[in-house]
Amino acid sequence: MSNYTGGISSDPQVNRMRAARERAVVLKTDLANFRSVDESTFVFVFEGPDDPLVYKQWIGRIDDRMNYASMICNGKGPLLEFMMMMERDAYQAGQKILYFIDADFDGDRGYKSDKLFMTDSYSVENYLVNERVLDDTLQNEFYCALEPVVRKKVLSDFSKSYELFLAETYALNIRIYAARKLGIEIKKALPARISGIALIDYGNVSAGKSSVDELIVLEREPVRAEWDQLEKTFQNLDSRMAYRGKFAFLFFMRWLETLHAEYQDANSVVFRGCKRTLKARFSELGLGNFASKSSIPHGLANFLRLAV
Repeated sequence: MSNYTGGISSDPQVNRMRAARERAVVLKTDLANFRSVDESTFVFVFEGPDDPLVYKQWIGRIDDRMNYASMICNGKGPLLEFMMMMERDAYQAGQKILYFIDADFDGDRGYKSDKLFMTDSYSVENYLVNERVLDDTLQNEFYCALEPVVRKKVLSDFSKSYELFLAETYALNIRIYAARKLGIEIKKALPARISGIALIDYGNVSAGKSSVDELIVLEREPVRAEWDQLEKTFQNLDSRMAYRGKFAFLFFMRWLETLHAEYQDANSVVFRGCKRTLKARFSELGLGNFASKSSIPHGLANFLRLAV
């Protein structure tokens, strides 16, 4: 049973649902204000501020004539509440509006709509951390297009380090997975710095500065029977695509920093034989840059063609 004091529940889930509804009301007002001056432009609704940077690249590659305005919801809960609020409104339901969410570990939470696109990975970042993106980066930002032997070695080194990182973060990811599947509250913000998650050097990945329990603080610990059941399903996940994408992205950026340091080192073994007369364009690397090189999520092109 939930206890209320001054309109605030002692149940965090109730408070999250209320906050999502309140945010959805604000979003509906924002949309109404936009529509008062622009009735024709599609509105694409995203969970967070990073998503439009990635989708802009993907959508542009699918159809560079597509025109839309982006709306940011600050979370999956508010987005889904807003979507359902709009679809319950007979007038608003017909508006030119599409919704985009990450699968995470909780999927669409039972919300269904032909206007909703969900990634088949944990998040958009999972598509950006791989050998395809790295190889393109080596060729263009590190000027190694004519150095196939160097690129092959760097790609191999990356693959080994990434697998080590995924193994190192198994415990972090399964705790998040447990929380989402069992409805357990995570008591503090998920880590946003790589140093707490893992220590990354070129060719080496080790445990971070904080323990798993310190990084992922649960309201309660799952009992042994719950862990046993969760581990059976979690172990079947594709770690590259199903683990938390923001952790993977933090790893990738830190790993690229170490690669950049190697590139700048005249005595580097990694880039031995490369002329390196040009400075690597490291500052240009980021979400949008990587999305321009990555594969496009399965189903996105078809979703847009049917919906727009």
